[in-house]
Amino acid sequence: KVVGVEMVHMKKLPDEQGRLHRIAFEGTETVLHVDMVIPAIGQVVDPAGLEAILNGAPHLHADGWGETGHAGVFAGGDATGQGGTVTEAVGAGRRAAQAIDNFIKQVGPPKDFEPQVVGFEGINLAYYEPAHRSRETILPVAERTSCDEIDQGLSGGQVQNEARRCFSCGNCLACDNCFTLCPDSAVLKTREFAADGSHYVFDYDYCKGCGLCANECPCGYIRMVPEP
Repeated sequence: KVVGVEMVHMKKLPDEQGRLHRIAFEGTETVLHVDMVIPAIGQVVDPAGLEAILNGAPHLHADGWGETGHAGVFAGGDATGQGGTVTEAVGAGRRAAQAIDNFIKQVGPPKDFEPQVVGFEGINLAYYEPAHRSRETILPVAERTSCDEIDQGLSGGQVQNEARRCFSCGNCLACDNCFTLCPDSAVLKTREFAADGSHYVFDYDYCKGCGLCANECPCGYIRMVPEP
């Protein structure tokens, strides 16, 4: 009968080659009293109904857009055995959703693209108020006597403060700077509101290329590039 799980604090120490290894802290052994233990050291796909696709493998094979090579079957995240973080799973879900939409519309698979990275030099800091980074609470050493997390994480208010510190690099803030400041009324705004900037339209028949919209864009969403 299971009566508990023995736990011990770990530390990372380098070996002779400089590689880190986890070493147990002697004297920190404790027993968590339980009547059931569920091993969860890895995840595999439930093969029921997917035997022909899995072909004995523990995970589904998929490309960057979640396509498995089987019509109408898409996979991502833990089902593919790749990554393992929430961020990677969310990204895989977004890409798979685009691929599924293309599959339903019968327009072929999405095309890979290289994102345009906006560096710090492309941000107009005049439009941002300085704000200190939120620091997570660390459990005092004297209180580390149970299974409580040592790194307490951020509170709800701290998370909101961190979100407000975001520069939204390369993404439209819908701030209306380009629409308001254009001296030639070359920036138009459609009736449909879209926070991603798609509701702004540039009328190049009136645009003289002064670059004011790009200079006053807080997040580098508008760029001036030479004509081909």
